[in-house]
Amino acid sequence: MLEVWRRKQYYRPRVLVDTSRVLNPQFADSLVCLTGAQLEMLRNLTQYLHRRSTFVDDYGTDYYTTPTNAEWDDIQSIVAELEETLMGCAEITTLLESMLTQLECICAKPAGRDLGSPAMQVIVKNYIDAGTMQAEDTYGGDHAADADRCTIAQLVFWQAWEFLTEVIQPTQDALSDILVPAVMVLLASMIGTPVLGIPAGLFLAVVWVLIECWEAGSLQNVQNAYWANKDDLICALYRGLSVSYRAAESRAQAVIVNIDGLSPIDRVLLHAMVAPWAISLAAKAWSNQTDWALSNVETGVCDDCLEGSDWFAVAVEQPDGDAFLDHSAPGAYWAEADVCGVELSGKTIVGLVYTVVEGIGLDCKTMGAHGICPGDSITPDHNLILENDELYYLYTSFTHDDAEAVALLCPGATTLVQLIPQTGPGNWAAGWELGWSGVGTRLIRVQFIVYAGTP
Repeated sequence: MLEVWRRKQYYRPRVLVDTSRVLNPQFADSLVCLTGAQLEMLRNLTQYLHRRSTFVDDYGTDYYTTPTNAEWDDIQSIVAELEETLMGCAEITTLLESMLTQLECICAKPAGRDLGSPAMQVIVKNYIDAGTMQAEDTYGGDHAADADRCTIAQLVFWQAWEFLTEVIQPTQDALSDILVPAVMVLLASMIGTPVLGIPAGLFLAVVWVLIECWEAGSLQNVQNAYWANKDDLICALYRGLSVSYRAAESRAQAVIVNIDGLSPIDRVLLHAMVAPWAISLAAKAWSNQTDWALSNVETGVCDDCLEGSDWFAVAVEQPDGDAFLDHSAPGAYWAEADVCGVELSGKTIVGLVYTVVEGIGLDCKTMGAHGICPGDSITPDHNLILENDELYYLYTSFTHDDAEAVALLCPGATTLVQLIPQTGPGNWAAGWELGWSGVGTRLIRVQFIVYAGTP
């Protein structure tokens, strides 16, 4: 029976907060920038969050009910975390200040080469009007490259290589209003069109960092490091492109971070070269079948990207690897989805790489396959709540070098032990669920199936 004390009368000025939306957030975590005045207001407004009457469990005609004692304890814990957050995060502030200090030379631009000079303003405006540049960075990075990802990965590398070797070194005067047109001519010939749609701000930053490396005498060092890590960078891009441009950028960045002897400026430059806008240009060059693209693509380059010392991986093409969980109809139930495929004959599946691409609301879990598509389940029931943009490696213990597989296929992935091994011929299946009460969606994307042994 409902406790009488939980019943509250409506009061028009009072703002009510839905308990379920606090305990089961509808939004992903995010970073927020606040002014001092905004902090002052929010810190005082948190006092209302200590009043049980602010929160509502159920709406009645003449009254509403407040949270239970258990719910109230959880809410107050969240409020305490919010109050602590509003006091500021010294760790992040210190990190940002450190990064700014390391990169301050980017901002110390001599007036003669100022990227905001009148000459550059005219150049940029003309490029934006022509479609060569665009004002915003619209490359969200959620596009997967599918079957062309090895080709695109190679072209991203060679595109950056020509930035490093064909633009700065032959130019005697490192002026941005000379370099930018030179780079644009080079790109137009590589991509096959002057309508490139490059984000102006990001591109000008790349040109500036190129100039900085040239002036600091580190450009040759950057070139050497980039060439020495060619295979690792192409493989990282190739693996990431099975998910999205942003995932490819992240995998390549993991390689760049581990290159010894590079300055912060050098790393910024290499990172910019593998960003989604650069990947998009490479994809456009291949789509246009330009002479440059055709001459820089080799077959078999990515064959070793999915092979380890005692395991090998098979990429799952999109959209075959996508499982969409739709819990948009209100109610208490589990939404179910499966992904399945054909097993290699005589080979045993020992690992599965997947991620949550997008979606909000409710808890998402890996579960046994539901029979939606044919196949023997390789996923067990697992209580771990899956998070957006996180990588997961589900595997069978003592069957292969799992640490090596994670390092090469999915750096930083959360590892889960309990995969159910299956040996071909036959079909494999993996399942996920979303629930229980409320509304929400999730898109799961399977990237690789890992087999023990050699191809």
